[in-house]
Amino acid sequence: MEMVEMKFMKPLIHGFLHDFSLPVSFLKQLESELVESMVLTTDEHPHCHWPVKLQGGRHFSHGWMDFCVHHCLQVGDFLVFTLKTHFVFQVSVYDPLTACQRHLEMIPLPNHCLLTITTSCIKNSMIHLPRQYIRSSGLPKRHCFVKLLDEKDETWIVKLCRRSYDGDAYFSQGWKNFVTAHNFRPRSIVDLQLIKTGRTPTLKCSLLTFPPKRARKPSKA
Repeated sequence: MEMVEMKFMKPLIHGFLHDFSLPVSFLKQLESELVESMVLTTDEHPHCHWPVKLQGGRHFSHGWMDFCVHHCLQVGDFLVFTLKTHFVFQVSVYDPLTACQRHLEMIPLPNHCLLTITTSCIKNSMIHLPRQYIRSSGLPKRHCFVKLLDEKDETWIVKLCRRSYDGDAYFSQGWKNFVTAHNFRPRSIVDLQLIKTGRTPTLKCSLLTFPPKRARKPSKA
C-alpha cells in the first residue's frame, strides 16, 4: 500500500514575507519533535533547494524572503506544501486569477547543494557528492584535500576523491571525524556551499534538519 503524501495549503496575505508559519494542525499530524530549519523545493525544479530557518519550530524566518523574492510570489498566491521527506517540502504555486498552477522560471543559485546523511555513508566513512554540483561548482578534477567549515566556523580537513572513469566525487579521509564530532544521524540533511576555490577549496557545511531518535517499541510482557 502506497504512503499518502502529507500536504497543507496556505494563501499569501499582506505581511507574508515577515509573518508566515506552519499550521499547528499540520505539525500535530507529523507527531515530530520541533526542528530549527526546513528545506523548500518546487515542482519544476526539485533539485534546487532553499534552506529556511524556523523560529519556535514553525515560524518561517531566514531564507523565506529569498525564496519568495526569487519566485516573484505576491499577495493572493495560493501555495501547496507537500512533505517529501523529513522537513523537505515541495512547493506548488497557484495563480489567484486563473486558479492554475504557475510555471516558475529557473534562476541560477549560489554554489550549494544538499546532502542527506545515510546509514551507509556513516558506516563506510564516505559520502558521494551530486554530479551536477561537481560539474557546476568548479571543484578540482583531481584528488585533493578540502576545508570544511562547520556552523561555528571551525575547520575540518577532509579528502575529496575523484574517479577518473566516471567523474564521480566523494569525501573520504576525515569525513568520519567530521560526522562523529557533529553527531550526524541517518536522515540528517546538510547544506554544502563552496565559498573558496583554489589548491585547497573551502566549503561551508551547515546542518539543516536533524531527525529525532526513533523511540523503541515497548517489549511485550
